[in-house]
Amino acid sequence: MYDFTARLAAVSPPTPAEIALFRALARRQEDADMFVGALAGSVPRRQFMSPRTMVRLVGVRGFARLALGQARPHRAGPGRMVRSPKTVPPAAPTTPA
Repeated sequence: MYDFTARLAAVSPPTPAEIALFRALARRQEDADMFVGALAGSVPRRQFMSPRTMVRLVGVRGFARLALGQARPHRAGPGRMVRSPKTVPPAAPTTPA
């Protein structure tokens, strides 16, 4: 969930699998609530990210795309790798002006 949240915060374009997930979430308020709860920590991540929930949301093909998308490193173009959000150094502390 950390990697997913970091990708959202990076304001990078969503992957096709993420687009499928967001479209599925837009169809049912209960699913959108569960997603936001998983991001906020009030819904166990395992409950939301379970294969059963994902297949219900995006179907078998969509679940396969989501699973494969999580297993592959992100690319910034032909042959260029993007550093994982976990390896990005934290921002330097700011001092009050």
